[in-house]
Amino acid sequence: MMKKITLFTLIVALFTITGCKKDKENGKENSNTIVGKWISSSIWEITYKNGKEINRDDDTQDNLMVEFKSDGTGVSQIDGESSNFTYTLKDGKLIFKTEGEFDEYKIKSLTNSEIELYQEESETEDGVDYKYVVEIKLKKR
Repeated sequence: MMKKITLFTLIVALFTITGCKKDKENGKENSNTIVGKWISSSIWEITYKNGKEINRDDDTQDNLMVEFKSDGTGVSQIDGESSNFTYTLKDGKLIFKTEGEFDEYKIKSLTNSEIELYQEESETEDGVDYKYVVEIKLKKR
């Protein structure tokens, strides 16, 4: 069964896309766009069984803040607890590393004011196909 994705994992350890809108500068992703403080506007966990959506959970946390620094480090804060991470932007993906673990999200869009991330995990259990999707939207503060 799918590992339980905690809110921290959703953000920092931080939602099948064909079109990916990215800021680019001279053919390279512009990491300056992501630098700054962001707050969650929506976090959805969606479960599919044999291609049909069977569950949609709203995991949005109004008090979640994520800060991306220009040196590739960052910090997330929720309910007074903070966690440090490192990140990279590469090939339309945002890759987080925290406590030795990596987590990767496809970037659906990245503008000066909003980030949309997407993560998908699939498995087959007893002949049944399951797909687990996480969609995250963050707005710049």
